[in-house]
Amino acid sequence: MKIGLLSDIHGNHIAMKAVMEFLLPEVDTFAFLGDLCGYYPFLSECLDLYPRDNVVGVLGNHDSVLIDCYNKQIVPSSHYEDKYGSAISKSLLTVTDDKLEPLLELPLTVSINWCGVEIAMYHGAPWDFLQGRIYPDYQNWERFTDVSADIILLGHTHYPLVKFVHGKHIINPGSVGQARNCSGLACCAILDLSTTSVSLHNIPYPTKSIIESAKVNDPNIKYLVEVLER
Repeated sequence: MKIGLLSDIHGNHIAMKAVMEFLLPEVDTFAFLGDLCGYYPFLSECLDLYPRDNVVGVLGNHDSVLIDCYNKQIVPSSHYEDKYGSAISKSLLTVTDDKLEPLLELPLTVSINWCGVEIAMYHGAPWDFLQGRIYPDYQNWERFTDVSADIILLGHTHYPLVKFVHGKHIINPGSVGQARNCSGLACCAILDLSTTSVSLHNIPYPTKSIIESAKVNDPNIKYLVEVLER
């Protein structure tokens, strides 16, 4: 069984389209590690591409902000928008209730047995579901011994990670929509449970339209463009 690993799409439908075209012929199912929204405003288009009938997913921190705003019929705080931009506000204006349903149903964590392999899924970390950050240079791997799963899937950092430590595979596929380890590429991974192996993939996609929309929507937040150009 092959699982396509997706994380941190962040409203970048162009990157998601490229990744889905690559993964669909290659995998049997999908695992989503959170943050379908945030940074870029094309959530509705991303939901059109989201494999809702063939995916297990968890909630991301930006997803949590959007859902809170949706439930309360409010917009994100000025502090949030000053840091991350207007994507969530704009996404809430364009996405329909029925289309948003898969996002509203996402849990904070998932523990699942696939083909006899115990897999745990978190956006952040097992001890901080939404905000924990496990970067490639993380050192305190002993903390993962408290997780009973054989494979631990993570997102949030936007950096790919494959680590085998204390008898556990710890995997982050990197970011589809805002990769920070490379520019002009969308990151994803394929987990092959028959061999317990993982392959990381960097998929090229045209960034021009996403960059131009960021310049128009959030001209004061230069990072939204710079991270895709560097």
